[in-house]
Amino acid sequence: MNQRNIFFALGLLFAISASGQDINTNKIVWKVDSLFDLKSTDRFAYSCEFETSGQQLIIWKQSGGFNSDFKINSVTGNWTNLQWNGSITYSVTYEDENGTLLFERSASGIRIRLVLGDPSQPSLKHEYYVSAINPIP
Repeated sequence: MNQRNIFFALGLLFAISASGQDINTNKIVWKVDSLFDLKSTDRFAYSCEFETSGQQLIIWKQSGGFNSDFKINSVTGNWTNLQWNGSITYSVTYEDENGTLLFERSASGIRIRLVLGDPSQPSLKHEYYVSAINPIP
């Protein structure tokens, strides 16, 4: 199998796994392979997962078994098919800080933007680049 066919097959598998998945109702794992720190403008390899499961909680799974739970306060947008371009923004609380988590697919790829704290001087402002979306049965 030549390299072009391999890329086509991988793309098809990715499209099938995301097809018809509704972020509002399905449990989904977002696999991240890099991060862009919007405060320092540094981009580097970084592996983690975000797990969405409806409109109550988002779990950020990092290496070493460290998990962070974001309580969802409100939702802006509606993205009912992850195979298509779209976005949804969650207003969240993590410990004692408010923030937002944006999940988005565009022509340039899939990303998650996390902003915690005061928007004018956030304590955390990252953009995560998603390499795979996997539904959880």
